[in-house]
Amino acid sequence: MKNCAYCGSQIKRGGNKSKEHILYKSRLVRLGHMDTIIPLELRSGAVVREKRRIAAGNLVAGAVCGACNNGWMRELDSSVENLIMGASRGELDLGTATTEERWKLSRWILKTGSAFLLIDAPEKRHLGSEVFRFLKVSDFLPDGFFSFYFYIPKIEKGAACTSLDIWRLFSEVDKETMLAGDRFKFAVQYDRLVLGCAYVGSSNPCFLVVPKIHQILFVKGAKVGMGKWMEEPLSECFIPNLLNQSLINISVDLGGISS
Repeated sequence: MKNCAYCGSQIKRGGNKSKEHILYKSRLVRLGHMDTIIPLELRSGAVVREKRRIAAGNLVAGAVCGACNNGWMRELDSSVENLIMGASRGELDLGTATTEERWKLSRWILKTGSAFLLIDAPEKRHLGSEVFRFLKVSDFLPDGFFSFYFYIPKIEKGAACTSLDIWRLFSEVDKETMLAGDRFKFAVQYDRLVLGCAYVGSSNPCFLVVPKIHQILFVKGAKVGMGKWMEEPLSECFIPNLLNQSLINISVDLGGISS
């Protein structure tokens, strides 16, 4: 019998069993992406373990109870609906979002990324159970976290999502520390808009991002610097590759030093 990944309650068939639409069903309907095929790659580090192709409307997480799915998760989805719809249609610039809007959007990105991990086996999920359990608390974001967005040039329609645990690190000590703890990168696309986040379970890490790609939404318990040595332009080709490339280009210094 499964337990809910977020509150720990037992999920019973015919009872509180529910399915969380990872990309939020009503938004997919409004954007016309219920039947859009999303190529998925399930990875362990750089190794692709499994490839799938699935319609966006069928991308669901089963380890979620009805109370969470129809409660705080739906409320969080609804709270960012106008932001995501406006930005994906080119009617709103997320650069003008308030601090509260950025906070809610960041929580939504992390919630969506965590739900995406639930399509994989529990031992393959590279995000600690304590993050899942605390997400239902409305004022929670973990330390060692930042969120970002960017707009895809010359793209008007599309939907995709991806999660990676691939990192560029600065020393063997960093590598050993990273492999011992939580590490998580996630990105989701709605038409021209890409939203993403990165998290490591370490004290005061410094993330390095690409100036011409990543626009920062929110930072908690971390620093963000510009990795000027990474001037790799985003390709305008296969969207999942583009999302993966945007995540691979995020590196981390666990000592919190950006120089």
